[in-house]
Amino acid sequence: METQSPIEGFTYHGVSDAVYAADIEGNGIELYWDYPVEEWPQDEGGNSVDMLNEPLDYVELMESATEEFTQLDERTKIGHFHLVSDDYDAAGKFYSDVFNLNTQSYVEGDSFFQASGSYHHHVANNNWFADQGITQPEEGQQGLRATIWETQSEDFF
Repeated sequence: METQSPIEGFTYHGVSDAVYAADIEGNGIELYWDYPVEEWPQDEGGNSVDMLNEPLDYVELMESATEEFTQLDERTKIGHFHLVSDDYDAAGKFYSDVFNLNTQSYVEGDSFFQASGSYHHHVANNNWFADQGITQPEEGQQGLRATIWETQSEDFF
């Protein structure tokens, strides 16, 4: 029986290097390593993060590894969510109004990246996979149904 690799791609975002994979349910997973904030590209006015979507040299990445991978480090956290949205402008307004997230990057007709503070993004809304018929899990079916959001500030709201 042939085993298919869960790795789906490698991307350089300017703010991070990313490796994309899929879990057994087909949920996308992005493992990323941030660059120092002072290296993040800014738009021409310096008002927002200029996220990139360029190929990452995965051969160089793998050759730079200093040890064999056995498991994720215990400090690994979920850094952000990408949400499929038919109306990401309305979704962006929701996360701005309700969660007080700042818009870090906006590409008209494509995506909305928002964050608490000056991070590149904690939530992204886009329509990149809207044509794939994504639905809520059915009763008894595995799937992500809820998330818990934590903040370091008690006066977040």
